[in-house]
Amino acid sequence: MLRFNRSIAAKLKLLNIAILLAASLLFSISFYAVSMSIINSYVVPLSVQSLETGAQELYSKLNATQALQTRQSGAGAVMTVESYLQEKVSGLKLESAYLATVTDQEVAIVARSTASAYQIGDKLPFMKEMQQAIDSHERQTTGVYKDQYGVHKTAFYSIPGSNLIVAVNTDVGFIEQKTSQIFWICLVITVAVIAAGWFVSTLTLRKITRPIAELVKHSEQIAAGDLSRELHIRGKDEIAQLAGSFQKMTGNLKEMIGQVSITSNAVVEGSDDLLRRVDAVSGTARQTAHSAEEVAKGSMTIATAASENARAMEEITQGIQHIAASSGEVSEQISKAADEAVNGNTLAQNAVSQMNLVGEAAEESLKYVKTMNKRSEAIGEVVSSIFEITKQIQMLSLNASIEAARAGEHGRGFAVVAGEVRKLAEQSKTATQQISDYLLTLKEDSHMSVNSMSRVNTEIVAGSELVQRAGAAFNELMDVIQNVNMTIQAVSAATEEVSAGSEEVSASVEETANITARAQEMVQEIGHSAEQQLAEMDDHARTVRKLNKEASALQQAVLKFKL
Repeated sequence: MLRFNRSIAAKLKLLNIAILLAASLLFSISFYAVSMSIINSYVVPLSVQSLETGAQELYSKLNATQALQTRQSGAGAVMTVESYLQEKVSGLKLESAYLATVTDQEVAIVARSTASAYQIGDKLPFMKEMQQAIDSHERQTTGVYKDQYGVHKTAFYSIPGSNLIVAVNTDVGFIEQKTSQIFWICLVITVAVIAAGWFVSTLTLRKITRPIAELVKHSEQIAAGDLSRELHIRGKDEIAQLAGSFQKMTGNLKEMIGQVSITSNAVVEGSDDLLRRVDAVSGTARQTAHSAEEVAKGSMTIATAASENARAMEEITQGIQHIAASSGEVSEQISKAADEAVNGNTLAQNAVSQMNLVGEAAEESLKYVKTMNKRSEAIGEVVSSIFEITKQIQMLSLNASIEAARAGEHGRGFAVVAGEVRKLAEQSKTATQQISDYLLTLKEDSHMSVNSMSRVNTEIVAGSELVQRAGAAFNELMDVIQNVNMTIQAVSAATEEVSAGSEEVSASVEETANITARAQEMVQEIGHSAEQQLAEMDDHARTVRKLNKEASALQQAVLKFKL
């Protein structure tokens, strides 16, 4: 990431240097072009005009006869011509002048101005302007050229009737010097502007990129789950405002994650407690089922006794002679039935107590599940806040991108930062979506738990009612058995009333059989309800375990954040 920041700074520096280089080159080239235009438009024409005017005056007053005599190396003629040439050169402020012969493109000096660097007999390079002057008998002027004697511009005249030419030179070396001077001035200006731009851009970009690097480092720590670091960036510019937004976002995330951590811990603790209670209720339900089986066995015994009583009463109606023996047998059977009824009543009362405990445990479990559901909804609201914060970050990055686009080239770096903020917002949105998915699953499980616990509570109430009805039936059965016992004792005491009493006993035994059958049916219903309750409690146990697992996963996800 540091390399990326440096690459941004390098790009901005290169862009700044490119702009400065282009501006300085444009200025230097323009300055050089204008200067050369001035030299070519004013200085060179003036020099040419001065050369041509001076050459015309020198040629017009030159003694042709003396000039022709210089070819025979006449000392007097040479001195006269040289003195004349020196006088004109000095008076006209020219560089030098000489007479030369042109033979087969060989040029040899025969006379020259005494102050010049030329010597008599020097060989000069042949120029086409020399031959043109001889052929046309008109003045021919060369361009700027350079030789061993300097930088010149020369005008040539021919001496009529000979191969002599008169050459008048003017020094144009200053033009080359000025041109070189202008070039170096432009080069120095360009280098100075680039150096100054590099220094200023380095200071400016360092001031800009250093806060950006801090923001990037802070963003990486947030992405890694570390919310403990404080961000300190001073100023009132956009970067400082962005840093303030980051700090507010970090504070909100820290507060939100802390709340989620507290809620997840509470959910885990509640689910653990609920799991323990569901296990306890499951054990109670199993015990209830076992008690129902015992009650069913007692009911079968009672039914058997009732059948035997019915047969005994039939024997009583068949013969009075068997009343005493049958009365004893009936009394014995009635005693056994009374004992079984007492046991059945005790079991029924125990079942009622167990069902009441199961109902209380189910109601308490329902309260915990509803509390857990409310906490899940609170976590959902916290996640919604995270979504809102993520949307605000995305809007902030979008606004930053728009502002960067408006800023043009200068906002390119800020556009990259806005892009990084947008990526961070997307990462925060993805993490928040995952938390939301976990919470949605937790919320669905909570609703399922509430519904299941409601059904369990309903079934427990129904089972309790059935067990209470069974207890009432056993109480009624005990009353009937006591009445039968009293009747049998009365029969034993007064055999003469056995016939009338036998019909009453027979009716009572039939009623006892009916009550016993109903009690057996109720006990079977109680056993079936206990089995359903046990199945429901197993379902609740699985649901609570799943809820506990999801809450633990949420807690582990929250623990990844460092507050």
